[in-house]
Amino acid sequence: MSHYDMDIPYRQWQQHLKTQPKQRYWLSSDQVFLKQHTRHILIEHAIAHHFTIKYLTLAHRTDWDTIAHTLSTQDLFNPKSFFLIDASSLKLDAKFAKQWLAQLDQTPTDHKLCLSTRKLTAAQKKTQWLSTMQAQQAHIAIWPLNEKDFIQWLNVQLNTYKISLHRDAYATFNMLSQMDPKTADDMLEKCTLIYGINQTLTAAHLIKAHSNTTPSSTFDILNATLNGHTKQAIEHLKSIQHYPATLMSLWGLFNATLKQLLEAHQRIQSGESSTTVIRNIIRNPQAQKPFAMTLHRLTQHQCRTLQKTLWQFELSIKGLSPLSAQHVLHQIILKLSIQE
Repeated sequence: MSHYDMDIPYRQWQQHLKTQPKQRYWLSSDQVFLKQHTRHILIEHAIAHHFTIKYLTLAHRTDWDTIAHTLSTQDLFNPKSFFLIDASSLKLDAKFAKQWLAQLDQTPTDHKLCLSTRKLTAAQKKTQWLSTMQAQQAHIAIWPLNEKDFIQWLNVQLNTYKISLHRDAYATFNMLSQMDPKTADDMLEKCTLIYGINQTLTAAHLIKAHSNTTPSSTFDILNATLNGHTKQAIEHLKSIQHYPATLMSLWGLFNATLKQLLEAHQRIQSGESSTTVIRNIIRNPQAQKPFAMTLHRLTQHQCRTLQKTLWQFELSIKGLSPLSAQHVLHQIILKLSIQE
């Protein structure tokens, strides 16, 4: 049996990373945020072990010879590279497995690899090519978290943000976040901005943070924007213009939303129904309709253009752009909320 021939349960994978890390990983999931979170921790682990991080995207017209050359090339100054390869837009089948396994055969052992794909179907789990794939890389299947898994994940995040919850506050947190990891992570970030680190939060703290902290919250602005309520979103934006940390938080929300919109467009183009895609990407049922409206308003090209506009925000706060940060966010709101 290959030492890669294993399925690592998501709840155990971080412990696995500490005790027996592998050179090759395969993440299969439609849980976008959890997959990104997993990749982020893998990146931190690789950086701590002096790997150079490199990114590759596999698409329908990928030149596999170019991929092979990239993966087999070693940097003279730092031969240890960690490649994050996104194949989320490709169909998983025997042809893909053959092409990918050929890449693994040519990749130097000094390189770490992390392949990201869509979740496996019941039919795919019965194939021979899947067994071959799993024998060549440690497989981490990421599913929606049940309540027990969510609490375990939440405790890890609390430690990361350097805050804690009072014992009686967990039920309130679960209710407010609806046990959605993306919503939960946004709440934790918001709480650190309001209360600082090394704090034990009560249910009252959570309710206050969830409802209002500044004249308007970043969630008010995002919701108004996605619902097409442009005037309301602009008024909310004006009310937080003197809160730099809140502006940064809003930038993060817009950035995450654009990534979700791009993923949705890509998956719909691959043949998935828009209803299924939206339900998989947006776990909160109340947020699915505004997201669907925005997805209908914006083309994939418009989303990419908005990403470039959003990058101007970072230049603005560093003083490298003549545009103010608020002006950049104002333009983002206009283009996200208005049908052109």
